[in-house]
Amino acid sequence: MDEAARLAAALESGSRAEREAAYELVGAKIRAGAAGPVSREDAVALAVGFASPLLDFVLSAPASKVELDEWQRASLLLVEMCMSRLDSIVVCGSAIRGDDSGTPRILKPYMSTDNVLAQTLGKDASRWTRDDAITAALSCSFYCCFWEVGATACVDAYAETNPEDFENSFVGKFLGCPPYLPAEGGDRFVPLCLIALEMLGDPEGQQQPDSVIAGGWMLLNFIATFNPENSQAFWDAGVLDIMQRTLDGREHRLFCMPFLG
Repeated sequence: MDEAARLAAALESGSRAEREAAYELVGAKIRAGAAGPVSREDAVALAVGFASPLLDFVLSAPASKVELDEWQRASLLLVEMCMSRLDSIVVCGSAIRGDDSGTPRILKPYMSTDNVLAQTLGKDASRWTRDDAITAALSCSFYCCFWEVGATACVDAYAETNPEDFENSFVGKFLGCPPYLPAEGGDRFVPLCLIALEMLGDPEGQQQPDSVIAGGWMLLNFIATFNPENSQAFWDAGVLDIMQRTLDGREHRLFCMPFLG
């Protein structure tokens, strides 16, 4: 069994310890490939091969298998792979390629009914916490990568393996899937966004990984763009001042798309 198959097997049927070992190995090799000690081509191939099982067997898995801390850890790793400066378009493209049914893999965590994300978003608004806001932010952070590196190029990578008309393309499926969009959202997630905004504005929140912070802004972007009436609550909470504090001293390219939105 080659390394890619062994890692996929660990994610599909291995123990928590085996999955953790896989995350450590892939993260180390991605960082080494970006820095030089590991072949860049080998690191890209590893990331491309790891994205599908990470989405299929971890981020879409029941919460009884993959609990909150592991789900967040795996989400951070996905964004690290996509933004590793190895070949972001190829890695992002691998994350949106369809499975055997044609479903883009990056959408499968949204479609799960029993994973950590489903449990988080299904809570009553009065029970949402900062951990829930972090989970929601991480569920949006991939799209910071997707649009920053080039959505068209990533969709082309999807189309190569899923030759369909536009209405059934990745874009069409995306617009019909995430819970934050109009068909599902309304003002349902405004309280969750306000928790995220509070986190983004305080010193402790500013110490979160860039993937969480950028994903938090993308979450607000989704809610305000697709449901503009929600924007007033964000203005009232001081969104512009918090946005400026977020950007001060940061140059990471993850922050391009959320703020352009």
